Order: sequence, then structure tokens, then C-alpha cells
Amino acid sequence: MWKIVRKTRWRLVCVVCCGVCILLLLLLTRSKCAIRGNLKKVFNKVLYFRSSRKLPEEWMTTTKHDNVTIISAFWDLGRFRKGASSEYSPKDYKQWAEVFRNIVNPLIFYTDSKDFKLLMEKYREKFRNKTKIILITDRKKFWPFQILKEIQTVFQQPNYPKYYPNTVMPEYSASQHAKYAVLADALKQNIFHTEFYAWLDVGYFRDATCEGENHYFRINPPPEVDKTRLSINLVNQSLTKNVSFDSIFKENYVWVGGGMLVATKDVFLKIERLYHRAVVYFLRRRLMNSDQQVIYGIYCDEGRRVFSPEVNLQLFWSNGSRKVWTSNTWFYLGYLCLEDI
Repeated sequence: MWKIVRKTRWRLVCVVCCGVCILLLLLLTRSKCAIRGNLKKVFNKVLYFRSSRKLPEEWMTTTKHDNVTIISAFWDLGRFRKGASSEYSPKDYKQWAEVFRNIVNPLIFYTDSKDFKLLMEKYREKFRNKTKIILITDRKKFWPFQILKEIQTVFQQPNYPKYYPNTVMPEYSASQHAKYAVLADALKQNIFHTEFYAWLDVGYFRDATCEGENHYFRINPPPEVDKTRLSINLVNQSLTKNVSFDSIFKENYVWVGGGMLVATKDVFLKIERLYHRAVVYFLRRRLMNSDQQVIYGIYCDEGRRVFSPEVNLQLFWSNGSRKVWTSNTWFYLGYLCLEDI
């Protein structure tokens, strides 16, 4: 009898403690933390939370523990419509960029915004010895911003489909193509000497950004990485390779995501040349959209016949074999590469 009572009391104590812990976690996530809204995101926060984590000095000042250099950029396009009803503004990107204060990898960052440059310097204060922030005073330094008129001409064609902002805003389209030009520029400067490099959209780890947290993480090459290929996230397995260029661009098909790319220096330089050639080709065909449609166009059956790409893709997707702390297929590759330290 008394054994049963004691067991029941312990169970009640455990239930109460769990309830209190969950409430505390929910209160914690009511700040400017991007991880909020449901219990799954709360536990995602717990995984990366460090209440008083002190990082060793050498992690902040040297690259000897790093195998990947992160390359990213922010172009000030003002406020613009995204999709059917959403809107993005520089304020959103400033909040998402906070995650860079927690990434220990060396970083090369491009921007045309003085405000954003100052903000990134603040975020990267601990890692200033392994950070290079480049202020661009003229976007036309990069070839995608030199073809805005050609992109606009495509978008202004009668009955050309409108997908916001991909096929409406030439500056947005150019900014997506610019990631490849930026990658090539950074690699040619050879600032940090790592075996791998990764393009990372500013908002890619938006679900791992929390104000005031002292967690740190490192981006590694994905498991079983093929050094001869470009690692990229597969987001739609149902799409076929037997598809026309017109369908890809005019139906806004997305086969792979462009938010994160991982490769060696040699592979990225080859990809940039291929990508530039493809953009010129599609403009001549009076077709344009974002970088994701260009990549699909290159690697569909018709694209392989036209471009004969010398670099292939290594596709990563959530197939259940490797668990990551996100159910969002767009971010699978990033969380697969993420190591909490």
C-alpha cells in the first residue's frame, strides 16, 4: 500500500517538475528568439542553449579548428513582397543575421549597406580575427548587377508569369545570382585557408537565432562529402529531370534549394563559370527567375545536353537515415553540417 502511495507521489512530483520546466522554457522563448511558437521549437532551443558557455580563446582567434569558411552577403533591396502575401525588409535580415555571432567558422561577408556592415562587426566582435566584412560601394562590381536591364526585359514580356519577387524584381533576381559571383571573388582573395567553403544565406539559420544566448556552433562539411561535387539541399524529390527550360522558369519549379552550398575552392570556381554561362544562355532564351531555377535548368536532361557540366551535384535530403533538429526540408543540409560546441 505505502509503496503504491510513494510511487504515485514520485510520479506527481515528476509531472509537476516537467510542467514547470516547460513553462520556464516557454517564457525564455518569448524574447526576440526566432525559436518559438510550439514545443518542438522550444526543445530545438534547448539543444543549442548554453547558459554560461565560455569559448576557448583559440577558437575565437585562429582557424586551426575550422575546416569550412562561411561566405555570405546582404544587399539592401528595401522592403519587398515575398510569395503570395509575405513581406521582407532589412529589419528581418538584421534579426536573422544575429546567428553569425554564434558561428565559430571564419566568415567573409559582403554588403552594400553601411548600417549592416556595422551590425555585422558587432555580431562578429568575438571572432573579429577570423572575419572579413567587405563594403561594396557599387554593386556593378559583380556581373549579375550589370545585367539588370536584360533581366527586366525578360520580366516585362507580355504574359510572363509573376512570382514575387523572383520574376518581378530584377534586383532580387540579380542578388540571387550574385552569390556565385561573390563566392568566386572571395575565393580568389584567398583570405582564409580552409579545405571547404560554404555559401550561407543570411536567413538560413533563422530558427537558431536567439538574443542573449551564449551557444556556439560550427559548420562542418556534410557526412560522406564528395570533394568533386557541389553539396546542395534537395527540396522536391517529385520533380523530374525530363522537363523543359520553359516549364522550370515559367512554372517557378524548385528542385534544389540555394540557401546553403558546400564545396572546395576548385569546385566553386568551376561552378561559378558554369553558372555565369547558363545565366547568359537563359537570358538569350528570354527566360529568367532565381538561382534555384538556373541550377535546375543546368542539371535537367536538356541542360546537361546544352551545358555539359563538368561538376555534378551531391544531393542531401531528409530520408530518415540521419536525424536533424528541423523538419523543414529547406534547411536540412545546414543542420546536417551543424556541430554544437
